[in-house]
Amino acid sequence: MALDAPTPRQIEVLSLIADGQQNKHIALKLGISENTVEKHISSLYRRLQVHTRVEASAMFRYYQATGIWQQPSGQMPKSD
Repeated sequence: MALDAPTPRQIEVLSLIADGQQNKHIALKLGISENTVEKHISSLYRRLQVHTRVEASAMFRYYQATGIWQQPSGQMPKSD
Protein backbone atom coordinates (compact mmCIF):
# COMPACT_ATOMS: atom_id res chain seq x y z
CA MET A 1 0.00 0.00 0.00
CA ALA A 2 1.38 3.42 -0.97
CA LEU A 3 1.79 6.01 1.73
CA ASP A 4 0.24 9.44 1.48
CA ALA A 5 2.89 12.13 1.41
CA PRO A 6 3.06 14.25 4.54
CA THR A 7 1.93 17.87 4.43
CA PRO A 8 4.63 20.53 3.99
CA ARG A 9 4.43 21.35 7.73
CA GLN A 10 4.73 17.67 8.64
CA ILE A 11 7.80 17.43 6.43
CA GLU A 12 9.30 20.39 8.31
CA VAL A 13 8.65 18.64 11.63
CA LEU A 14 9.96 15.35 10.28
CA SER A 15 13.12 17.01 8.99
CA LEU A 16 13.84 18.40 12.44
CA ILE A 17 13.13 15.03 14.07
CA ALA A 18 15.56 13.42 11.62
CA ASP A 19 18.14 16.01 12.69
CA GLY A 20 17.72 14.84 16.29
CA GLN A 21 15.79 17.85 17.57
CA GLN A 22 13.54 17.52 20.61
CA ASN A 23 9.91 18.68 20.57
CA LYS A 24 10.66 21.86 22.51
CA HIS A 25 13.28 22.97 19.99
CA ILE A 26 11.02 22.07 17.06
CA ALA A 27 8.23 24.16 18.58
CA LEU A 28 10.51 27.16 19.09
CA LYS A 29 12.00 26.90 15.60
CA LEU A 30 8.60 26.65 13.89
CA GLY A 31 6.79 29.11 16.17
CA ILE A 32 4.21 26.58 17.32
CA SER A 33 3.38 24.97 20.67
CA GLU A 34 4.91 21.72 21.86
CA ASN A 35 1.38 20.30 21.89
CA THR A 36 1.06 21.08 18.18
CA VAL A 37 4.41 19.41 17.53
CA GLU A 38 3.20 16.31 19.38
CA LYS A 39 0.03 16.27 17.26
CA HIS A 40 2.08 16.53 14.07
CA ILE A 41 4.30 13.66 15.25
CA SER A 42 1.32 11.47 16.15
CA SER A 43 -0.21 12.14 12.73
CA LEU A 44 3.11 11.39 11.04
CA TYR A 45 3.47 8.07 12.87
CA ARG A 46 0.01 7.01 11.65
CA ARG A 47 0.63 8.26 8.13
CA LEU A 48 4.05 6.61 7.87
CA GLN A 49 2.97 3.50 9.76
CA VAL A 50 5.86 3.78 12.22
CA HIS A 51 6.11 3.80 16.02
CA THR A 52 9.34 5.64 16.85
CA ARG A 53 11.33 8.74 15.96
CA VAL A 54 14.09 6.50 14.62
CA GLU A 55 11.70 4.76 12.22
CA ALA A 56 10.20 8.09 11.14
CA SER A 57 13.69 9.52 10.59
CA ALA A 58 14.68 6.52 8.48
CA MET A 59 11.56 6.96 6.33
CA PHE A 60 12.32 10.66 5.92
CA ARG A 61 15.92 10.03 4.88
CA TYR A 62 14.80 7.37 2.38
CA TYR A 63 12.14 9.55 0.78
CA GLN A 64 14.42 12.59 0.87
CA ALA A 65 17.10 10.62 -1.00
CA THR A 66 14.64 9.38 -3.61
CA GLY A 67 13.07 12.81 -4.09
CA ILE A 68 9.57 11.42 -3.64
CA TRP A 69 8.53 13.94 -0.97
CA GLN A 70 9.25 17.39 -2.23
CA GLN A 71 7.61 20.66 -1.39
CA PRO A 72 5.81 22.53 -4.19
CA SER A 73 8.94 24.62 -4.75
CA GLY A 74 10.81 21.40 -5.48
CA GLN A 75 12.98 21.78 -2.39
CA MET A 76 12.98 19.75 0.76
CA PRO A 77 12.97 21.92 3.88
CA LYS A 78 16.42 22.78 5.12
CA SER A 79 17.22 22.61 8.80
CA ASP A 80 19.99 24.49 10.55
